[in-house]
Amino acid sequence: MFMRRVTLILLFALAIPVATYAMGEGRLFAAVGNIFQSSVALVAYGFMAGVLLGYFIGRMIKSSRKKTAHHRSIPQQQDSGWPIPNLAEVSKDLEGENAGLKEELKRLGIERDEYKRHLAETEYLLNTPQVEYKGHNTRVEAEILYYLQPTTDGMFKVSGKVNNAAEALYQLRCKNSSEATIQFIDTPENAAHALQNEHSWILSACERNNIATANTYAIRTDIPGKAMLRGADWEIVQKAKITYIG
Repeated sequence: MFMRRVTLILLFALAIPVATYAMGEGRLFAAVGNIFQSSVALVAYGFMAGVLLGYFIGRMIKSSRKKTAHHRSIPQQQDSGWPIPNLAEVSKDLEGENAGLKEELKRLGIERDEYKRHLAETEYLLNTPQVEYKGHNTRVEAEILYYLQPTTDGMFKVSGKVNNAAEALYQLRCKNSSEATIQFIDTPENAAHALQNEHSWILSACERNNIATANTYAIRTDIPGKAMLRGADWEIVQKAKITYIG
């Protein structure tokens, strides 16, 4: 549209001197031939060529800018030719994998704690000396005593003695006739029951390495405590070292 207007204006501008010259000479075709060879025509040709050149250059620049803007609006691709994945979807997938890894680490941690507990129990049994009673020439296994709970003053009273581990929170393994080791009997039921009165039932006989939480499901004895026989009762002379699991 722009070029059409420029062309019409130039033709009109040339028509005025042609008509004027023809009226003076009386010969239209001769006037036309002369006017197109005049200096006015040469200026008009140069002006028209400049306008055309500027128009085409402007069109090329505009087209180049459109291509650049279109190229910027297209998502870039990797060298392999595959489009870049959606970052939100990638982040969601990574969060899912992270949650799975946390669950796996938690499971492995529980298995590790169970393994350590069983290993400690095995080492304890292997390293516990046997008791040699007077009047016998044979050695027998150390006697194990079971108690429901200690007293707040650090004693295992004869009144708290029970017949088997199922009824007890603690076991005392006799090293000889006057010394014994103290160990918490670790079962989920015992842990839940003892934690209801932690101060009296646990801390009277044990020193904790950490704080119990709502997820605590076990109480591991890391180092057995020590007790000395005082008459019919056992006095706690060194508390057991425990760790809450969970």
